[in-house]
Amino acid sequence: MRRLIRASGGIAGLALFAAPAHAVDASKRFSGPVISSAFYAGAHGGSSLMVDTLTQSDNGVPFFTSKLKPHPVFGGLHVGFQRSFGSLMVGLEADVDGLNASASKTVAGTGTTTYNRSITNTYQGSFRSRLGYDFGAVVLYATGGVAVTTLKATSSASTAPANQTSMNLASGWTVGAGAQYMLTTQWAAYTEYRYTDFGNVSVAADGGLNAGSTANHQFVVQSLRVGATYFFR
Repeated sequence: MRRLIRASGGIAGLALFAAPAHAVDASKRFSGPVISSAFYAGAHGGSSLMVDTLTQSDNGVPFFTSKLKPHPVFGGLHVGFQRSFGSLMVGLEADVDGLNASASKTVAGTGTTTYNRSITNTYQGSFRSRLGYDFGAVVLYATGGVAVTTLKATSSASTAPANQTSMNLASGWTVGAGAQYMLTTQWAAYTEYRYTDFGNVSVAADGGLNAGSTANHQFVVQSLRVGATYFFR
């Protein structure tokens, strides 16, 4: 968690300086409630804590469980639409993140058999609704929706001649909360926490492990992100 906070803190500084210099001009600072509707786009970055829990089964009988916990940083883009009704803010947002998350470990199996396993995760995306309350220059909001990712998983046994490798498209749900600060009528900075559960991904053996062997992955992600957003008013 310390690594997550430190990495996100550094990116927070970059996000704030990414806006044009006039964005922090006090004469142009935005202090009233957002009363109009607007499309927006921006960039963001942050740090994640991922947990992939693997349960390896042989003909339906689990014979080992292990966890991998990569801690990647990521960067991405987001677009959306926001509308305010008095102090109530509602909106829709889509984002995509690029990352290079990977981890591996060796675990003991039955007898003298050992198992090597690894995962790689290169992108994530989501489509969410947002609901918040406008305090003037600051909007506090909750968000939730669907999320998708790709998960490459590899398992091999010391007694088997080949790997069991799969590339899976996983979908799940994501929820979170954040704070958006209006620097001007068009520029905003924000920070956001999200929890994402991609559910269970089952992979049947492809010859690398015993016939009837199944790998079941449960993949969850916690992320802290910061970003800069431009509103097309």
